[in-house]
Amino acid sequence: MTLLLFAACSKEEGDANVKDDERVPLRIVSGIEVERLGITRAYDTQWEDADQIGLYCTTNGTSTTYIDHASTPTTCANLAYTFADGTDYETYPGSVTTYRAFTGTTVYLPADGSNIDVYAYYPHSTASSQITTNSITDIEIDVSDQTSQKAIDFMRAEVQDRNTANNVAALLFTHQLVKLQFNVKRGADMLEDEISQAFTNSRLSLTVGRQPTVATYNLYTGDISSITPLGTPTPTSSPITTHIMTTAETGYDKSFEAIVLPNEATYNPAADRTVTITIGTANHPTAYTYTFTIGSGTTFLSGNKYIYNVTVNATSIQVDPTKYTEQW
Repeated sequence: MTLLLFAACSKEEGDANVKDDERVPLRIVSGIEVERLGITRAYDTQWEDADQIGLYCTTNGTSTTYIDHASTPTTCANLAYTFADGTDYETYPGSVTTYRAFTGTTVYLPADGSNIDVYAYYPHSTASSQITTNSITDIEIDVSDQTSQKAIDFMRAEVQDRNTANNVAALLFTHQLVKLQFNVKRGADMLEDEISQAFTNSRLSLTVGRQPTVATYNLYTGDISSITPLGTPTPTSSPITTHIMTTAETGYDKSFEAIVLPNEATYNPAADRTVTITIGTANHPTAYTYTFTIGSGTTFLSGNKYIYNVTVNATSIQVDPTKYTEQW
């Protein structure tokens, strides 16, 4: 009598028996959504040298982190991928978007041809709270410091069903937060020299009050949560000091911008936001302060930019009644 023995092995064991030089690596290329729309504005739309994205790969249809089971297994959790200037644009069939290649740790696709999913965010963070090994983690967003807009310009991208026959992850990033822009000019009755001079030097600031600054972002679902609502009447966060743009909008003395959290659905209900313009002078002991309100009826939607045109007069402030909105 002949005894037949059957040996079984798991997918992971099968993957481990495939040599690395026989494997198919995952290739990461990336673009930004507004490039597709034909908008060209500095860092909002274009990758810059040394930009880094954070990458997670998961087993298809789940949030469980993928491990490639190569000779030296890679756990695809919060891997840093970097863009370098000089990388050529690439296009792919059926897409009008151009992409740039990013380089980082090699991740090999499952040797059995099964699918994985890819999730990415920008800018990459090395904070310990962002590093997990078994699943996608929540990411903290903090926009309290507006010194560098690029550093808080949070974006997300995802691509499903990558496998050995389709190994390019063309990640199209979209802005997840909101941009505010305030264009400010002095009125015809601003005749006092020192006040006028404040528009041409650094003695001018603009803050946005009653606007939360910290939230939790779920990279897997794309949802923002854990925003602490503002108290009434006392806000729970300090006013946001906006960033002065290098070049003012045509026809204005100064332009300011801020990246803020959206308020959508059931979280972060809109509040009356207080916008304060402060003009300090060299010799006057007290700064001149002008204030207006963005009412709670204004909803800040992610991926949008809201533009406010403001004229400061000697004793009053005038805000263009039209709020300009565009894709960011």
